[in-house]
This record gives sequence, C-alpha cells and structure tokens, in this order.
Amino acid sequence: MEDESGDEQEEEEEEEVASSSKEEPHHHAPHQTSSSNLSHRPLSTRNSITPDRPNESGQDPGDAGVHIGLGVGRAVAARGRAEDYLNKLVMNYLITEGLQDAAAHLERESGCAPTVDLTTVQARVDIRNAVVAGEIERAIKGLLELDAGFLDDRPGLHFVLRRQQYVELIRGGAPLAALELAQKELVPLAERDAEAHPDAEPERPAAG
Repeated sequence: MEDESGDEQEEEEEEEVASSSKEEPHHHAPHQTSSSNLSHRPLSTRNSITPDRPNESGQDPGDAGVHIGLGVGRAVAARGRAEDYLNKLVMNYLITEGLQDAAAHLERESGCAPTVDLTTVQARVDIRNAVVAGEIERAIKGLLELDAGFLDDRPGLHFVLRRQQYVELIRGGAPLAALELAQKELVPLAERDAEAHPDAEPERPAAG
C-alpha cells in the first residue's frame, strides 16, 4: 500500500511540473548583431547607394555627374559665342567710325580679327564722308585708289554712284555737266546692265 501511494504522489508531482512549464512563457533575448558580423558584410548591404548600383529612382549616380558636366560645357560654350559676337560687333563699329588705333587694340586684346585691313580704315571713312557730302567723284577716286578693279567687279554699285553724281549736278545748277555725265557714264552702264536696272534712264533736266 505504501508503494502504491508513493507512486501516485510522484505522478502528481510530475504532472504539476509539466503543467507549470507550459504556463510559464519563454523569454528570448533580443537578437544582437555584433560589430564583427557587420564589418564582414558586403559594402552593398550597408549602403543604399553605391557607385556600382542605381539608386531608388533607377538613375545611376555616375550618369548625373555626366549630365552636370555636359550642362557646364554648354554654358561655357554659349558664353564664348556671346563674347565672340560682342567683339565682332565692337570691331565693326570701330572700323565704321574710323577708330583705327582702337580697332588694333581690340584685336590684340581679344584676338578678334578685323574683316578689313586696318591700314585702309581712314581711306574708307574718307570715301563715306565724300558720298555723304555729295562729292561722288572724290568718292569714286578713293575707291579706285584702294582697288583699281573694285567698280568693274560691281557694275551695279558703279551705276548707283554715277546716278547720284548726276542728281547732285542737277541740284547744283549744272544741267549741262549732268547731261554730259549721263552720256559718258550712265548710258554705257545702263546698256551694259539693262536687265538689272530697268529704271536706268536718267531723268533729264527741266527745260528753261
């Protein structure tokens, strides 16, 4: 009898231990990553963006650098074109105004090459002033001194200058001189280039 009661008591104790182990929750220590494990991870797992991988937007960071470089290059090129245009504009103004020394200085400073020989600048200004003053014969003489074949290569310009000379003679009260000019200069030029100048017939001075 004592053996049976002892066995029963042992069984009850085992059941209590088993039931208590089921009821008590198991507490697990949080998982910690050691610094040694982190240091052995590949670089791509520690950084979200690497030089060899595209970022979240799908764009390679190297491509962004290329685009920036191209943008800077275009800006520099545009600035260079603007400076060249401005230098040419100033050079043309200096030549037109007869400022030979200033034009030569601009050429040395900027490297902007003039479109004409700077030694002829003053002669060009004299020709322009002669045309403005109505002294067409002096203007034609200046042109021929610069280039003997200049008007031969430009018959239209030659005709316009002679016609203006004809008009100036009429205004100056010299109809006979105007008529002589028309016969010697205007008519041959008009016949030579009749199709280009349908209005080449010079106006005749009024009678009386």
